[in-house]
Amino acid sequence: MARFPQVYRTTEWERVRQYVIQRAHGLCEECLRQGRIEAGVDVDHIEPLSDDNWQDWNIAYNPDNLQLLCRQCHAAKHSRDSGLSRFVEPVQAGGGGPA
Repeated sequence: MARFPQVYRTTEWERVRQYVIQRAHGLCEECLRQGRIEAGVDVDHIEPLSDDNWQDWNIAYNPDNLQLLCRQCHAAKHSRDSGLSRFVEPVQAGGGGPA
């Protein structure tokens, strides 16, 4: 959150944050998709904020780009987005090994 205080410290963010929490009935949306019930605590940008898009209302404040996540799902999402994938070669399914 601290990376873009110009978004998170606004009345508009507080308003849309409360809307997303109410829309999700306070439950983690990712857990629900997986058949689990867990309290949500973090309103997360589906398409993450970046230096290039934080001023775009459709990214920063659009409820369609926001989801409520529990701490575990939020941490898992951000570890996937950490950029480490660029250091790992993808594995090809069904290839049976090197040619």
